[in-house]
Amino acid sequence: MKFAKFFILFIILTYTIACKNATKDNPVEDASTKDVTVSQSLRDTISKSRFDDWTNRWDSLGALYSDTSLVRYYSLPTTDLNEFLMTFPSKAYFYQGLEVIGTGKYKAHLILTGDDAQGNNINLYYDVSNPCPPVCPK
Repeated sequence: MKFAKFFILFIILTYTIACKNATKDNPVEDASTKDVTVSQSLRDTISKSRFDDWTNRWDSLGALYSDTSLVRYYSLPTTDLNEFLMTFPSKAYFYQGLEVIGTGKYKAHLILTGDDAQGNNINLYYDVSNPCPPVCPK
């Protein structure tokens, strides 16, 4: 729970820094009011079917997984967070998922998606996180 609070604060601060020069005369542009083409890095996204698979597995096994394996935090490269913010989402959603990596073995994932200004899902699912453990700095 502490991690979630710090991560949300991190996102708010990142967005605030990106918008610090916005004024009434120089507003932050919204994708809903301007034709914006955003280049997406497909290596940092997963398919909708993989998203559904991992999140459904978390829904069914997450409590058991959490009891047996402690994820201290997820790391998320700021370049990937910036890429997500360049889609001009009105909301961001973080989902937890479990990937099968062997018989009875799973890898936890934090998946980021969001809604556009009209409230429609942006249909991009960013899996750019690495759970610690096992991916921890030395």
